[in-house]
Amino acid sequence: MIKVNKKLWSFIFGCLIATSFLWLISFGKNAHVLEYFHQHPEFVVDYYALLVTALATVFLTAFIILIMNKVCDIHVREHPFWLILPSFAFTIITMFTSQFMLASILSAAIPALSILVVTAIIDRLANIASVRNSAS
Repeated sequence: MIKVNKKLWSFIFGCLIATSFLWLISFGKNAHVLEYFHQHPEFVVDYYALLVTALATVFLTAFIILIMNKVCDIHVREHPFWLILPSFAFTIITMFTSQFMLASILSAAIPALSILVVTAIIDRLANIASVRNSAS
């Protein structure tokens, strides 16, 4: 395992997740529409790009968390604030500066932040349970 400053690297991975939102939005807007959805043009126009963005965000966030755990030995439970801060700040800045992109950013930010928060809670509860079992 690589020895790292965990707060700094949590912040760097958080910045990676936050900046990936723009790429994921572009990916969602350029995604090929499945043939099944051709019979529902109103769904395609209104929701398809947002849905593809959200699903791609789920996979990319899970992949980044896996890299954090396996390569750098950083767990989401250790410094969740520094991991979540860039995504939250990017969403707030978007809300104030370019409101036309807010729906697209939220379609990427909400799944990413949800996965990070749920992972932090599950990891922390599992860590507490293992500490209690080892103390008994």
